[in-house]
Amino acid sequence: MQGTISYWDQEKDDGRIQSSDGQILTFKLGSFSPDSRNSELSSGAVVEYEVSGSEAVNIKLVSAASQDDAQDDELYALPETFRILKPEETEKGDFVVLASGAHAFHTEGRNLELMKQRIINHCKACGANSAVNYRIDKFIKNSIGFSYYLYKAEAYPAVIGRPTQHMSGVTRMEASDLLNQDYIEKYHKEEKNASRGALAMKICAVILFFIFCLGFVLTA
Repeated sequence: MQGTISYWDQEKDDGRIQSSDGQILTFKLGSFSPDSRNSELSSGAVVEYEVSGSEAVNIKLVSAASQDDAQDDELYALPETFRILKPEETEKGDFVVLASGAHAFHTEGRNLELMKQRIINHCKACGANSAVNYRIDKFIKNSIGFSYYLYKAEAYPAVIGRPTQHMSGVTRMEASDLLNQDYIEKYHKEEKNASRGALAMKICAVILFFIFCLGFVLTA
């Protein structure tokens, strides 16, 4: 099998490998083949290995980590409950954003609690443990003959954590693997398609209205 070293502490002779299927395996330097033990090991290095229980054995170095690929070896403890962080809390909070989605989740409505729950459900569905930069805007919705207020909410799915010395923590690389970017990208594309469809319907409605008005004038 092949994977990437996500954590390595040379002094403690303790490391972890993130496999291509998402599994996390532990390893010791002695698990490496003799020709790879003198190699420069660091997070981001690609390795081949065999699996023995929860450990990687007979490890061979495929490629060392480049300067750009080198990862943060610091460990982070994930919060036990889902967190919603407003922009100011995201920037100055005591949590570190380890990984975040490229696109935000959006929802509209009049019930703020229901809107918040929709955001939470989408975030949990893609593996996030928080919704960061959460904001709510109030706007006027115009309809035929009247207008009313609605709320629009948005937030980015993210994996957050606090620095820890405990080995149960995760690295940034491992946190990134928790987030399903495919789910986020699919949501974003569906949202764009729905927006385009709504715009097309509005344009058709305007055209039909003008045709109706023109027909009324010509037959008057």
